[in-house]
Amino acid sequence: MDPRYVALFIGLDLLQSTILALIFASVALQSSSSYTVQASEWSGAAGYILAIDIAIAIIAFVYLIVARKLALKEASRCMLFELAFIAIFMLCLLLITAAAQVLIYSDIIPQAQALSSYDAATSLSFSSSVFVYMLLFKKRNLRMEIGSLGIGRSRFTVQNVGIGLLLFFIFLLVELGVSLFSIATGTQINTNVGLVLAGAPLWFYVFSAVIAPVNEEIFFRGFLVPRAGILISAVIFGLGHATYDSTFAIEVIAALAFGLLSGYVFRKTKSIYPSLLAHVLINSLAVLAFVR
Repeated sequence: MDPRYVALFIGLDLLQSTILALIFASVALQSSSSYTVQASEWSGAAGYILAIDIAIAIIAFVYLIVARKLALKEASRCMLFELAFIAIFMLCLLLITAAAQVLIYSDIIPQAQALSSYDAATSLSFSSSVFVYMLLFKKRNLRMEIGSLGIGRSRFTVQNVGIGLLLFFIFLLVELGVSLFSIATGTQINTNVGLVLAGAPLWFYVFSAVIAPVNEEIFFRGFLVPRAGILISAVIFGLGHATYDSTFAIEVIAALAFGLLSGYVFRKTKSIYPSLLAHVLINSLAVLAFVR
């Protein structure tokens, strides 16, 4: 069984699974002044996600048999692994989101911070689902499985730090180029990252700058690149930024480019640290620019 087939559809399902968290956040903000989510709205969101899951599962199954000429038994095995990861991701997402909801109900987290809390829950689901999946379906000891993500003391080298800094400066130059183009042509190019950070609490700034990149790099580079390939992981990573609704979809293009280059770097270095360092610096710069 080629694991790339499994990861391809895991990624597709992961995209719509992320919609679930956005639905929860949206409904929470619109349902009432207390930001509580009604049972009917929760069930409606779950039904929507389930319908899309079933549709994608059918398309994936047909693809494996028709396009990839896999035997029915082999295609079924691929689908089982895909569905297992989907179930794990959804469970992690629901548990973390539910925990956030409890904290909001209890006024431990202010109700005005609901949207930031759900965004953080979605981010945490990326890394937590990977670790749970590896724990349940590990083919080697857990330490070796985690090491395959590019995490470990041996992967943290001066060379990899230097590569990470180089990766950051490449995208910094690209950003400067876009800014100069905007000034020279008079074209207004908004990234609209401020929409995500507007009204967010201080802890969410830190989370966006440091914690979110860790979660995303563990999944998109450490977990998905070896299984789905550089291109597929980069496309999924890019589409995941489509919610920012920026000018010329600049975030999607930038995320796609970052995914391609950082995926290549991960494959060559077998380390998550270069892309992680670059990702943290890029996000930190965006946060500092917004604060300023």
